[in-house]
Amino acid sequence: MKRLITLLILLLSSLLPAFADDINIFLWPSNGPLIQLQPAVDNLIGGDRDNRFGTVMTLLRFNEPFSVGVTVSVLTWTLTAENLSAPLVKTFQPKVCAPNECVFVSNFFLPVVNGPLVAGTLTVNLNGTEETFPFHYGTFAPEPTSFLLLGTGLAAIAWRKLSFRRR
Repeated sequence: MKRLITLLILLLSSLLPAFADDINIFLWPSNGPLIQLQPAVDNLIGGDRDNRFGTVMTLLRFNEPFSVGVTVSVLTWTLTAENLSAPLVKTFQPKVCAPNECVFVSNFFLPVVNGPLVAGTLTVNLNGTEETFPFHYGTFAPEPTSFLLLGTGLAAIAWRKLSFRRR
């Protein structure tokens, strides 16, 4: 059973990355590889906990690389989420990029989610072409209570095994 679950996790993690059609947007986690978002798929993304401003927030860091030369006259990212009162908007300055030398990166700070996942969208407007990337996000860092619950569960399993061995 363990091997089957491990195999399923490996298969799912290898099938999740895919290719967007016009605009390539990646989630850039601090402790892992880039995750490419897909415009027609409800992406599940995890945010990093960030304590930069004295309040624990969820950090979602997106980037948009260009492998070909491009002239960017308008580039606006609009992030909406169920737990935000207003959309977060990031507007980039116009610029001309040489091939493989152009990457736009932005950080969005959102409230921490300690429950069900939150639905959101990232809408990208690049030179008048707009594309929307739906996603659900959560803060995948367990709070101390989860560690306590996990620890007591593991201790109970160990105690149960020891008591059976003594009989």
